[in-house]
Amino acid sequence: MSEKLRGGIFLTHTVCQMAFIFTSSGDALVESFWDLVIPGNDIVVPFMLVAHVSEPDVVLDQSHINLGTVLLGKNLPTISY
Repeated sequence: MSEKLRGGIFLTHTVCQMAFIFTSSGDALVESFWDLVIPGNDIVVPFMLVAHVSEPDVVLDQSHINLGTVLLGKNLPTISY
């Protein structure tokens, strides 16, 4: 068991991180409302995530990539910088 967590209780002065995945349905400013729930203590903390979602800016060192013949449903690893 981690030194930071004993019996399900975080020790004082312990830094913890929480991660989640959010997939936006558009390309704009997005507000997403969430509840952090700790069921054992009946604690509910609402929070709002605000983010600007945009398409990634992808730049390659090649003008094209020839993948050759690839069957549907198969993967072909290719590295480009």
